Amino acid sequence: MKKLFITIFLMFIIIFPVRSQSAKIGGGIAMGTGYHYNNENSGSSSVLNRSPLFGITFSSTYEPDLPIRLSPSFTYFIPRTNSIDTTGGSSKTRISSMMFNIDGHYVIYSPNRFEFYVLAGFNIHFTKIKWLSIDYREKDNAFGMNVGCGSSLKLSEKISIYTEAKYTLLSRYDQLIFNAGLLVNIDL
Repeated sequence: MKKLFITIFLMFIIIFPVRSQSAKIGGGIAMGTGYHYNNENSGSSSVLNRSPLFGITFSSTYEPDLPIRLSPSFTYFIPRTNSIDTTGGSSKTRISSMMFNIDGHYVIYSPNRFEFYVLAGFNIHFTKIKWLSIDYREKDNAFGMNVGCGSSLKLSEKISIYTEAKYTLLSRYDQLIFNAGLLVNIDL
């Protein structure tokens, strides 16, 4: 299932720009507020089920018609190891996750080199937990919705930097995510 989503996402990034008027591709860093795996946040499980916070984002932006843009992205969060000491010994877990997003941007302010936009879209979140002390694994995924805002600044005709803040909601893994990165125009 994961391979199918990766294949569709890569096809979307490669094929869609051919038909769009303007396209950018790039990436950056991500920081999330985190979540608890399967919303288990009571007792010792709240420590062991805490999600990764930092990640790497790969993003693209297509402008079929201004002021509307389409922006698919992929975020891989760096796995997080959690541990807790109990009277019976210690327990450790490693949680890893990744997200696919498809957001629509509506540019609301665009003077010379600066753009400010609002965004809304959908995501699918894949997460996996591994209990290291007993060698047990569990996987989960959840669909959600994104809402937020962002801005970009053109550094040159080909390069721009961006920042985004979006909240993932209507999912078991609600969290606030901040992205910052670099986008490069590609000639069509």
